[in-house]
Amino acid sequence: MRSIVLGVGGFGREVLPALAANGIEIAAVVDHDTGALADAARTYKVTPSAVFDNDESQWWDTDAHLVVDCTPPGHHLRHAEAAFRTGKDLLVAKPMALNLGDASRIMDLATAAGRRLAIIQQMRYLPAFLKVRDLIGEGSLGRLGVVTITFNVEGTFWRPGLAWRLAMDQPVLWEGSVHVLDLVRWVIDDEPAAVVAHAFSPPWSEFRGPAGLTMCAELRSGTVVRYLANWAPRGSAVVPLNSGWELEFDHGVVRVVDESVTVNGEVVFEPSAQPTPLADLNTRLVRWYLGWLNGQDPRGPTGADNLRTVAFADALQRAATNGVRVTL
Repeated sequence: MRSIVLGVGGFGREVLPALAANGIEIAAVVDHDTGALADAARTYKVTPSAVFDNDESQWWDTDAHLVVDCTPPGHHLRHAEAAFRTGKDLLVAKPMALNLGDASRIMDLATAAGRRLAIIQQMRYLPAFLKVRDLIGEGSLGRLGVVTITFNVEGTFWRPGLAWRLAMDQPVLWEGSVHVLDLVRWVIDDEPAAVVAHAFSPPWSEFRGPAGLTMCAELRSGTVVRYLANWAPRGSAVVPLNSGWELEFDHGVVRVVDESVTVNGEVVFEPSAQPTPLADLNTRLVRWYLGWLNGQDPRGPTGADNLRTVAFADALQRAATNGVRVTL
């Protein structure tokens, strides 16, 4: 399979090896960063005529089946229009879009063109979360009543693309918490019914928009999810995406801490010594995507599925902005 990759610096650097590891040819690369562009073209032996230094060039005319969009989310709708217009499938970095209207439009375009759309929500493939999903599915712990999640990191740690993230209206929501909201839906296998939320920023935050967020969501089953995120912490313990979950059941408590999983204090999943590399998670997601294209497992971050994650994030944003309880 031949692909066109939009955005080969920053996050794109983590996706290119995942494509190659799954046997996908890099047929064309697009980026305004000439250094990143040259590195990608050299590493993946891209024909010079298929190296584009801006996304207004006619990259869409390249002979390829798949477009992989690793650019900032504000570009995704425009790129989707070009991809689907020229009969290509699309794999796009999260978030699909920065609002529900644009995400719905992207999904409508995919449906009208008869093409496959999926979102790179690679945290679904973290082994610890797969283990918790299995534990819930087994049912031996009884009803799930309360989930408490903490996400507490310095939001400027990921340097590539920092300038546009600092300028976002809702950075901690759309760049970070969208992973958590997607995981809530995927791991618990449930959908949100109602949300209340509050967004805030510590006075020292470098972000233009809120760097902090609290949420209380009620799922359709009645499970309550409590969530706290802070991208400008001072002194509090670092809690990355692969940690900070506590799930309370009839018959016990499940915790995820640094990719390990315990049930009532007993370790049931022990991770490797080092955190799972992002490139490995991307590789697993691309493997699923190729299987889906070939008629295999549809359970994954498809466009239709991810539209519900975007709707969750949209509801949270409306709840925080307007100070109201939002039902879905």
